[in-house]
Amino acid sequence: MYFSDVSVQTIKCTLRAEGLEAHIHRSVPFISNKNLHVRKTWAEEHLKWPVSNWRTVNFSDESIFHVFGSDGVEWCWRKPGERLDPRFTKKKVKHGGGKVTLWGMITAQGVGHIVCIEGNLNKELYCEILQDDVIGSYHDLHLDYHDYYFQQDNDPKHTAKIVQAWFLKNHMDLLPWPPNSPDISIIENLWDHLECRIRSCRLLPRSEEDLWIALQEEWYKIDIHFIEKLYASLPQRVQAVYDAKGGNTRY
Repeated sequence: MYFSDVSVQTIKCTLRAEGLEAHIHRSVPFISNKNLHVRKTWAEEHLKWPVSNWRTVNFSDESIFHVFGSDGVEWCWRKPGERLDPRFTKKKVKHGGGKVTLWGMITAQGVGHIVCIEGNLNKELYCEILQDDVIGSYHDLHLDYHDYYFQQDNDPKHTAKIVQAWFLKNHMDLLPWPPNSPDISIIENLWDHLECRIRSCRLLPRSEEDLWIALQEEWYKIDIHFIEKLYASLPQRVQAVYDAKGGNTRY
């Protein structure tokens, strides 16, 4: 039904009177009915895990960082008069600023290695990262990986036969992971935290090389207390997935 005599302003006022507010759509992963069931079942199996259990899980992931920020709409909280403060402006460059793709892992004892990935990350390169940087992270942190679970998502390069053979050969335990579940993976929050730290620098990286240097500096300065808070949130994250019947959560 179309009411041609009702103005847009009247519609807006009516919606506001009903307690509705305008917001940008939040991007969330699409979860099929099948995967809703898989996520809920997985959450049910891990509902009773205390934080001490989650501290035996090491999270890994890849992420892309742009020299001049993302291409989408960006919001910020600032005070009046701070409109041109470098922390709250979105930088542009005429011919594109470039990007850096990272792989990284975290443990309850601190961050592990990060790796700058040139080109595409394939299954062969991923095996090299597992051998050099996953094992290397455990060594640097003085941890025995046989005492931990390794977490990765279900990307095809992670589940390839050559990769699965590496885990079997090295007797490294994988934590079964539900599909479409970045809301449970706390390293996603660490990537956001790292992005904020980079963007809060007064002198922002102006090239891919500068960005890679800045990312390394900020990564290894991440406070262990921030990581501990992320681990402490895991029981609530699992509960949220279960309560949502496998659907998207606020995390």
